[in-house]
Amino acid sequence: MKKSIIKVLGLSIAVLFVMTMVYSCGSKSSSSTPSTATGTVTLTATSGTLGAVNLNSMLSENISASLGKTAGTVDPTSIAISISPTFTNTTSQGFNSGVFAGYVDIVPEGFLPTATTFSVTTSFTASIGGKNYPFTEYNTFTTVASAGTPSAGPRSSYVVTVTNVTQPSGLAAILSGNIPTLAISIITGTVALNPTVAGADGSMILYGGEASNSSSPSDISSAFALPFGAIYTGDQFMSFGSATLSVAGSITVPLQNFNLSGIATASGISNGILYGVVHCTDAACSNLGTTVGGVVSQYIDANGNMIVLGTFTGAPNTVPPVAWIGGGTANTNLVNGIGITTTALLDVTATSSPLTDTTTLPFVILTTTNSNNMMSIAAVGQSADSVPLTSPISFNYPLGVPGLVLTPFATTVGQKYDAYFMFGLTNSKTVTFTP
Repeated sequence: MKKSIIKVLGLSIAVLFVMTMVYSCGSKSSSSTPSTATGTVTLTATSGTLGAVNLNSMLSENISASLGKTAGTVDPTSIAISISPTFTNTTSQGFNSGVFAGYVDIVPEGFLPTATTFSVTTSFTASIGGKNYPFTEYNTFTTVASAGTPSAGPRSSYVVTVTNVTQPSGLAAILSGNIPTLAISIITGTVALNPTVAGADGSMILYGGEASNSSSPSDISSAFALPFGAIYTGDQFMSFGSATLSVAGSITVPLQNFNLSGIATASGISNGILYGVVHCTDAACSNLGTTVGGVVSQYIDANGNMIVLGTFTGAPNTVPPVAWIGGGTANTNLVNGIGITTTALLDVTATSSPLTDTTTLPFVILTTTNSNNMMSIAAVGQSADSVPLTSPISFNYPLGVPGLVLTPFATTVGQKYDAYFMFGLTNSKTVTFTP
């Protein structure tokens, strides 16, 4: 299963990663004269505008300094950013070939409150002509007035198109000529009574596979089997997970943090943002291997992180998701295996194409719901079985705990699991299973 997932992620996740972009900033700068050092911090949002930042938006700052026509060198270790009112966030600095690239990404770890104006204070030190100059610059941004209306309900499916990738620039150049479309489907959970993440209305699951266009999936056997847990508020969503990025078919880069966010409505996904982080424990990234380390080490920031950033949009899929598996019905059962290995058995009654004797059904997801009605992914499974020409058809999915490396899934006595399969987002019978 691990081999299957990595194989698919090699193309599909690379696709998603290719889908994000850093926007150039545009904000204020202090006044300057030929004899006065000038510091500039321009702020922009990766979706929306500074006058109406989306609730799941990231922000980016361009930082520079000069004295007359002489450009300064910003010390990335001196950069300090404070935001009021405060919200939980992480910051990642952009690097190019080991040199600070002049920008910092600000990534909220939850939804921002509506109709709120935030003040951003950025201080840094820059060297100009052999002298160090301290700077403090100020910016503001305001969030949108409404979170919108939830519309990304069960059975929502979109065909996603990558629009840009600018970070890291070296990987973007490699990936820019090979960006297929991707189908993403969404499961929306129940409304949260006491959400574990501030601002969330409920939880979601995102998963998908390759598609050639909005009317016909290409080969569903190549769909990637790694779904992502997500939260939503109104029509805005934000997912969290980890994934493996394959570059040029030979370089495999593990992204310990992999986030997708956007606005999902009946008309499609807009303002889609992809944000991935590789955590590197040493400057040479030797722990990632010679090839990967050589790539990653060019773009790590002062905290040892390489950032992958881009944008995407999604049009509604015109094919009913259930039709992707030929229609029909399905039942899922959990079966105990040897030791802690558990499998899911899916029986499908096929009534139409595109099921053929060469098709395999991508995967099944088992979810659990906590006391706050927040969904989480308990296990995923991918089948390697070919489709026989008879009906009904049975598929056996060895289950594993999702992550960069799948580990065997251990069931919990008396735990209730909700099973979802393929792209139809069809909720099978809820199974109460006692190992």
